[in-house]
Amino acid sequence: MLTSQRKKLILEKLAAEGQVQSRALSEWFNVSEDTIRRDLRELSAEGRLQRVHGGALPASAAVADYAGRSQLSIDSKRAVARRAAALIEPGQIVMLDGGTTTGELVKCLPPDLAITVITHSPGIALQLVEHPRIEVI
Repeated sequence: MLTSQRKKLILEKLAAEGQVQSRALSEWFNVSEDTIRRDLRELSAEGRLQRVHGGALPASAAVADYAGRSQLSIDSKRAVARRAAALIEPGQIVMLDGGTTTGELVKCLPPDLAITVITHSPGIALQLVEHPRIEVI
């Protein structure tokens, strides 16, 4: 079997089962575990899966760029953002990272909310410009 065929089958098995194990794959293909590890390493380098000890998991959504990630699971992100925004009370100090879900959270904040936000993200800081009562650090 060609390497490309084996990699294709590995990805199909990963999609169907949600994970693959090196030992099981080596037995299934009747090749060494080193061969499978090399295949998994190459597929990981291509961003097609995520290597873990003993096998692989589907590629994380985080391998996509920010614009691509912002459109993944948008309904779930908005639901989390609405719930998180409801927990924030005036006067609090809130730390926000630069993720796509926190970008949705900023959209859910009331325009007159008076809080302090600490962030390392220029994107989040820019979004908060629309909230004149929020101090951004």
